[in-house]
Amino acid sequence: MALRREYVRLLSVKVAEELQKQEMIGVPEDLDLAERVFQVMDTEVNLEHRIDDEVRSLLNQYQDQMRQSGASYQEMFKLIKNKLVKPREGQFAIPPNYRQARVYRRSGVYRGQKHDPSRRRRHPHEMAQKRRRSR
Repeated sequence: MALRREYVRLLSVKVAEELQKQEMIGVPEDLDLAERVFQVMDTEVNLEHRIDDEVRSLLNQYQDQMRQSGASYQEMFKLIKNKLVKPREGQFAIPPNYRQARVYRRSGVYRGQKHDPSRRRRHPHEMAQKRRRSR
C-alpha cells in the first residue's frame, strides 16, 4: 500500500495527539512525540516500499514465463512478497501486511460454547429421570 509522506506525517500527528489527549502515555515537555512517531512510521513505509520494489524487479525478470503459464501478476506479487517478508519479520515494528493485521492480534483465540448440556449427559432427560427416582 503506497502512502505518501505527507499522509504519514498527518497520521503521526493525529496518533500523537490522541495518545496525549487520552493520557495513554506520559510525554516530557521537551520531546516532540509527533516527530518520533513520524520517524518510526516513515521507516516502516520505506521498508515496505523497498520490498515492493524488490518484488517488482523479480516479477519483471520472469514476466515471459508468467505470461506463458497464465499466472496472475497480483497473485504472484502477494506470494513473492510474503516469501520475502518471512525472513525479515523481526525488522518490522508492525505487521507487514496491514490487511491481515487482525490475524496477528487474534491468533490462537477460540471461544466455543460456554455451556453444552448434551455433552455432560448421555440422554437429555437424564436429570428428570434422576429426580423421579429420588422421590
